[in-house]
Amino acid sequence: MQAAFTDGNSRTASAIINLGAGNLTAQTLTPGLYTWASGVNIVTSLTFSGSATDTWILKIAGGLNVASPAKVTLTGGALAKNIFWVVSGTVNIGGASSFSGVVLAATSVTLITQSTVIGRILSQTAVALQKATVHA
Repeated sequence: MQAAFTDGNSRTASAIINLGAGNLTAQTLTPGLYTWASGVNIVTSLTFSGSATDTWILKIAGGLNVASPAKVTLTGGALAKNIFWVVSGTVNIGGASSFSGVVLAATSVTLITQSTVIGRILSQTAVALQKATVHA
């Protein structure tokens, strides 16, 4: 986990910087590297569009907040295992939310009641599940 976190945090080439000023609501992301100097919020929806061989790295210097009941959708064959959320702050996935990807968190990750994650949750400190579901 630490090696993957460090690798993701060290990437800078061809980055899309501060997309939506950290508000990813109703955005569609194509493959690539995305970076934010602060936190990121997903209020209603976020779509990843690409093939099964494409990769996304989302490097977030602050926290990641997914509102209740936001939905992360994969299209075009995109796979959750190819989406890497490298988060230096806390991660909160709101109740009844649907989220996809591999979370590499420096601090805590909290999944609220009825949230669903397709992917993996890795944290350097703590993961709290409140009646949530994780599918690897």
